[in-house]
Amino acid sequence: MPPWVFYAMLAVLCWGGWGIASKLASDSALLNQILSTIGLIPSAAVVLRQLNWSRQGAVWSSLGGVTGGLGNLFFLAALTQGGNASVVVPLTAIYPLITVALAWLVLHEKLHRRQFLGLVLALGAIVFLNREKSVEAGALQGSFGWLTLTIVALCFYGVSALFQKLATNLIPAESAFVGFTAGFIPVAIVILLTDSFHIFATEPIRWSVGARPWFWGILGGVLNGLGVLASLAAYRLGGKASIVTPLTGLYPVVTVFLAVSFLGEKIDTFKTAGIALALAAAVILSYEPETE
Repeated sequence: MPPWVFYAMLAVLCWGGWGIASKLASDSALLNQILSTIGLIPSAAVVLRQLNWSRQGAVWSSLGGVTGGLGNLFFLAALTQGGNASVVVPLTAIYPLITVALAWLVLHEKLHRRQFLGLVLALGAIVFLNREKSVEAGALQGSFGWLTLTIVALCFYGVSALFQKLATNLIPAESAFVGFTAGFIPVAIVILLTDSFHIFATEPIRWSVGARPWFWGILGGVLNGLGVLASLAAYRLGGKASIVTPLTGLYPVVTVFLAVSFLGEKIDTFKTAGIALALAAAVILSYEPETE
């Protein structure tokens, strides 16, 4: 087995486990965001010696981190507001839907037929996962139920990916990852500074929630960072972007398997169809054609 295949599969496992760890963390999305940021820092520190900055690249990657951090905050909020990991993770995985649309509108990139197919599948996934039978009674609380939070998260993830795309056109992917991690820090600082004002939550953060939520919250950030390092290693060891990127996009399969097997989450017909469409859309939309 080529080494890049091993690292690509390791990225799939890490990101798949990230979804489960995030579900098992504290019931406070704000606390989880801070813990996730802490967990990301060691992975970024590993590639610090490979840092190769340009001012514009640093700006784009940092903006990618800020928007990615906000997306992560809404992702964690969706999980704490009743969203099942087996649904939330596959749905947020179709964030390339937003990236492709923005690249077409802002960067004037051409849309290929494959991307149109991915867009259709992604929209179909949203429709199926929003069907009444796939949402438990009372799971949607007003306009900010877990499904709305999930869609907001994938929008932020899509914008973040666009910024990262702009950054990696100017600086190495390792440097972009450091900038991305740095962008998480201001989000955590704002949460800490505004916690006493209850701007983002009706109650202050409860720090004394026990060791278990802290463990899972930090582990989620660690797994996310390790997934990035593993995917970068797969590219560095000869994996083609047209293969590695769609392959690592299959990480929701691991999350769904773990959620059903260990968390006891149930998947009905509509959820199954929606998850399948989301996975197909994520793979197709993340496909990168070979450059000459």
